[in-house]
Amino acid sequence: MVTIDTSTKTRFTPGTASKTAYKLLKKRGFTKARRGPSFHVAGIPGPLLDQELLRAHQWGQGFSNSL
Repeated sequence: MVTIDTSTKTRFTPGTASKTAYKLLKKRGFTKARRGPSFHVAGIPGPLLDQELLRAHQWGQGFSNSL
């Protein structure tokens, strides 16, 4: 299981959802859980920033190839 999230690109970024989810999974015994990347969005409703769409696609392909 891999946790990923999205966030707005600001100078101050509070904790990420993927980090919190990862910690909870590990605490509940999911020893193979991994923390994935954060992808930046234009605002709370989205969409992904242009360069992030390509980055997300590349990450997804690499992840699926690793299975």
